Amino acid sequence: MSVALSAFLLSTAVIDDAKVAWLVQTVEAQSARLDAQARQIAALQEQLAERALFGSRAATAGGMGDMGMREAPGRRLSAATERSTWHESIFHKFEVPASTGCDLAAELHTATEPLMIQRNADGNLTMQYDSTGVSFSTPAPITLTHHSGCTSQTLSLEAPVTILSMNAVAAGQVGSGSAAAFPPQISASIIKAGDLMGLSLRLAAMAVATQVVTTHSSGKCLDISPGEKGKTHMWGCHGYLNQKWSWMGSYLVSHWDPDCIHNGGLDHGSHPRCTMQPHRLLDGGAMLCLTWGDGTATATTPGTTCPNDAGNTLADTSTCTKIRTFVRPCALDGSDLFQQWKVKYFTTGHGLMPMAHTGNLCLDLDVADGSRLDTWTCTDDGTAANQKFGFYQNERPR
Repeated sequence: MSVALSAFLLSTAVIDDAKVAWLVQTVEAQSARLDAQARQIAALQEQLAERALFGSRAATAGGMGDMGMREAPGRRLSAATERSTWHESIFHKFEVPASTGCDLAAELHTATEPLMIQRNADGNLTMQYDSTGVSFSTPAPITLTHHSGCTSQTLSLEAPVTILSMNAVAAGQVGSGSAAAFPPQISASIIKAGDLMGLSLRLAAMAVATQVVTTHSSGKCLDISPGEKGKTHMWGCHGYLNQKWSWMGSYLVSHWDPDCIHNGGLDHGSHPRCTMQPHRLLDGGAMLCLTWGDGTATATTPGTTCPNDAGNTLADTSTCTKIRTFVRPCALDGSDLFQQWKVKYFTTGHGLMPMAHTGNLCLDLDVADGSRLDTWTCTDDGTAANQKFGFYQNERPR
């Protein structure tokens, strides 16, 4: 009997402990729910207080329906006369707030209330004062469209875009009536920049194609020699792409696509691969620039160092004379002065000098050879026609 009673009492104690644990869990869960509801009530009270502060109503005279003014007003700046306000990370500036169509207060915000900006379900923004109703609506300035499958998007800007850096002064333009240096004073960082300014300058430069023609009686054109791995020389003018060049700051850029160099020249007159591909103009593209030397060395500061010209037995590395020119992928970031040129002003006519060298070196047509193009000491009196060049936008007679 005593054994059975002991067993009964023990089981009862176990059951009581389980009940207690269950009750504790139940109370804790109820307490958590009550805390969450209290936070919700506090948030609602805060919203009601905010609406009361700005005089919002449940419905407006402008047909807002039961949406009301749930948005916070635009942030009023320190002075009402600034005629500007923040809303959803967009800074709105009004030139003439009181003009017809805007119909806002002359200083944008009134003495008693700020301008309210409401997001609508139709994608528009409504500008209004809570006490008088809607003044006008305007499309949202930015729309992100998610296409079918949601694997791609399109960002649309409703208004015209103004890029503050896109001005001629920033690009190096000198004042009207001033003598402009040539090449233009456009920094390599602007030309190379992966922004709209850099892209626009590259596009504008390539829109003007010129032929570089010697004033020597031969009348030959600066030409990329097909099949010679980008070596340049002077050749009879024919107007094909390997004789088309554009000034891009201090760079002379070829209209030949680099694939023509990689493939032995192909047919420079008609092969589609030789046509400049559009992506070459983008940041990181590989246009071809007239380069002093074979491109295996670079120069970051002007000096008397000569570039490499492998296989050239006529080159004099003590004076940097007889060093040939090639076309190589442009380093538009200014890291290689062997690719940059400046104009030499003779008494009559113009020559080309490598910016990497501080000496008196000019691009020179070897008259004895008839086509070889290299560097030689400038003839400063301007009598050397083989060191002077003209730039023609229209095709020279063949």
